[in-house]
Amino acid sequence: MSATPTTIRVLHVDDDPDLSALVASALEREDDRFEVVTATNPDEGLERLAGERVDCVVSDYDMPGTNGIEFLERVRADRPDLPFILYTGKGSEEVASDAVSAGVTDYLQKGTGTDQYALLANRIDNAVSAARSRRALEERNRRLETLISNLPGIVYRCENDPGWPMEFVAGECAAITGYDAAALESGEVNWGEDVLHPDDRERMWETVQSALSDGGPFEVTYRIRTADGDVRWMWERGRAIGDDGGGTGGDGGSADRIEGFITDVTERREREQTLERYRSMVDAMPHSACIYDADGRFAVVNDHLADFLGTTPANLEGAKSSLVEEIRAGADGDPFRALVDGEREELRGEVEARFPEYGRAVVDYRLARLEIGGEFDGVVAVARDVTERRERERELAATSARLEALVGNSPDMIHVLDPDGRIVDANPRLCDALNRGEDDLLGTPVWEVDETVDPDVVRSLLDGMAVGESRKFDGRYRRADGSTFPVEINLVRVDLGGADRYLAISRDITERKRREDALAGLTDATEGFMDAPDPGTVAEHAVETARSVLGRDVNGVWLADDAGERLRPVVQTEAADALFDEMPTFDGEGEGSLAWEAFETGDLVVCGDLADEPERYNPDTPLSSEIVLPLGEYGVAVVGSTDPADFDEVDVSLAHVFASTVEAALDRAAREDESRRHRRELERQNERLDEFASIVSHDLRNPLQVATARLDFVREECDSDHLDAVERAHDRMEALIEDLLTLGREGKAVLDIEPVDLDAAARSCWRSVRTPEATLAVETDAAVRADRSRLQQLLENLLANAVEHSSTSPRSHAREDTVKHGSTTAQPQAREDSPDPGDPATDGSTGAVTVRVGRLDDGSGFFVADDGPGIDEADRDRVFSSGYSTAAEGTGFGLSIVEQIAEAHGWSVGVVESEAGGARFEIRGVETDA
Repeated sequence: MSATPTTIRVLHVDDDPDLSALVASALEREDDRFEVVTATNPDEGLERLAGERVDCVVSDYDMPGTNGIEFLERVRADRPDLPFILYTGKGSEEVASDAVSAGVTDYLQKGTGTDQYALLANRIDNAVSAARSRRALEERNRRLETLISNLPGIVYRCENDPGWPMEFVAGECAAITGYDAAALESGEVNWGEDVLHPDDRERMWETVQSALSDGGPFEVTYRIRTADGDVRWMWERGRAIGDDGGGTGGDGGSADRIEGFITDVTERREREQTLERYRSMVDAMPHSACIYDADGRFAVVNDHLADFLGTTPANLEGAKSSLVEEIRAGADGDPFRALVDGEREELRGEVEARFPEYGRAVVDYRLARLEIGGEFDGVVAVARDVTERRERERELAATSARLEALVGNSPDMIHVLDPDGRIVDANPRLCDALNRGEDDLLGTPVWEVDETVDPDVVRSLLDGMAVGESRKFDGRYRRADGSTFPVEINLVRVDLGGADRYLAISRDITERKRREDALAGLTDATEGFMDAPDPGTVAEHAVETARSVLGRDVNGVWLADDAGERLRPVVQTEAADALFDEMPTFDGEGEGSLAWEAFETGDLVVCGDLADEPERYNPDTPLSSEIVLPLGEYGVAVVGSTDPADFDEVDVSLAHVFASTVEAALDRAAREDESRRHRRELERQNERLDEFASIVSHDLRNPLQVATARLDFVREECDSDHLDAVERAHDRMEALIEDLLTLGREGKAVLDIEPVDLDAAARSCWRSVRTPEATLAVETDAAVRADRSRLQQLLENLLANAVEHSSTSPRSHAREDTVKHGSTTAQPQAREDSPDPGDPATDGSTGAVTVRVGRLDDGSGFFVADDGPGIDEADRDRVFSSGYSTAAEGTGFGLSIVEQIAEAHGWSVGVVESEAGGARFEIRGVETDA
């Protein structure tokens, strides 16, 4: 007997009431689940069936009016599945056959004894259980069919073969694939060859077989091509089944068939790819950035924000944003909800609050509504910690507005390319910069935006980049109106959900390019400045450069007069002349002016609005803004504009460079002017000296030669002591003439400059002037840049002067025209002594006088010093005067010649006391090659 406790209601129909009662009692004793009701005829039985629940009918066959078969047929008309047992005492093959034909459930003959009731109870239990099982199976099948018909996918059974032949298909097959179930079940359409994407076939087969070999279910995501040719993403879960329809178990054996479920996940996949694009764009931002969901929870977080909050992006995603809560707390209403609901497009501002794991900070934020296909998809937020900047701004309130504007306009332009070089995503900053809508940009080839590239170059560049590799280059973007602007582009290849993408971050570099181009123009203009022969030409070139290179049509140059007391206009552009009837002259008297202020202070003056400038020279000036550029001691340049505030930081920076270039050119022109003047003066001086030398050589020497000859004639005729005095007078006159000629010759400009070894030059001169009582010590090995012959003349005069001034030898052994601090004639030569082997080097014998030649301590020149009696301090200013001498026989031109040679080289010469108390002549301004 079954142990199922469910009550079984039995309707027993028999025309014998006593027998019915007996059967009912017996059945209820056999099984306590039975509940038996009786009827004495078929009509009563039908009434019972109509009003009560009955699980099984037990009916007699032979009853008055209607037999059991007819009653069965009437029951089957309304209750075809109700168990019906014919329980009769009249048994025959004919009755049994008719009963089976009428749809009887079971047939049982009445017998004797109580065993028949146990058999009847068993037949009733079996019939009811079978009927209930059929009904449960039908209900289960009905529910399964309902479930399959409502599933968002396909239920299938197929062979485990690479072609995946379908044996059974149900669900949304036609809606997903474009093929109906019959086409797949019949083999007209093959799932593996006609539906499955060819690039995913091998991977899917390997994934499924690997899972089946482990004895478990499989899950796989792949692409299909629909009947219309569209590509869609599928997710499938399945398992292997045995021949009986059950699982194959975990034995890892081969599987002949597979059952499973397939659903379309294209939207979810696209959403994942979109989310990956968002994540890449957000991660590329140089600031704290994220995407919120509608509840203000983090959906995507970049590393900057995670670092700021002292955690990781994964820990933040799904958590509520403290920034959103602070924004809500500090506002009237709920601005974040208004952003989510589309009542506003953007939310900007600052909050000062305490953030988890960071502490108190001032955060500048920008929140914008993100829409995909016109539907809300999140809120993009970019935030920066501006605590330090705000603290600085509190100290420097005057610059707060400018910094605020900088913060509001700092986000970079961002777009994403596919491998074909087409834009598949773009941020609002790029759309704003190009003046194009996002829908207009999507799908546009990048070479239609960047005019510096062509399709082949772009495709080659993209194809050659590895994932994670970045490139940096310049481009030029074209706006919707056709205008262009230069950009600096950072391009990196990224993998977005299995798709190759190229993230480009661009920055407008218009100002940088403008500065670079202007600087290049100024560099090119430098050659013209350097070739300008005079300040006026420099001024003309400056005005033209400011117009053509800096793009400023209104400009002019004012140069200072020789006294530096006035600034006079020199040259202006035609545009400047058209604005002003007459160009003013500026000075430091009377009304002030910006031009004089810049000239006097040396500071560049920038005025954005001349109407508000109290120091402007002309209250009715047609200019609205100007820059005044000081040009050192030479004057000023003025650049003006009829537009207010027309000069930005780049203009000011370029103006500084321009002013320095012009000032350097003016300085060079002034030096050239002075050099030309100096050369003309030297030429005139040389002409006078040549004339003087001619007079001396011709007009003085000729009469002297006549007098000398006549003296010889007189000596032949007579002898007198007076003749020796006349001869000495003639010798002195010869010495004077020689010194005058030397003076004229050495006063000319120095023409042949070369490195001259000071040691060798001094020793060469010493051989002409030394005496046994004098010693030369050379204390330097430096070479000086000088005219060799004139340097030797300078050294010879200084050495001879030292020897004569300090010599103790009898004057009868020296020429009468020797130098005594004013004479140029050398002493007669003594014997050549060997130089001392020590250092410093010496030449001559040990005597009372030592002459030293060496380099000045500061390296500016050299000296010639002796240890003689020296020169009185009162006489030191006069020793270089022509004709000055303390010796009766001296001409007084020796040191004057020294001074002229020094000046011809651009040197200076002076005399001080030597360390030994003698005279020390110092020559300065000498270029040396030490």
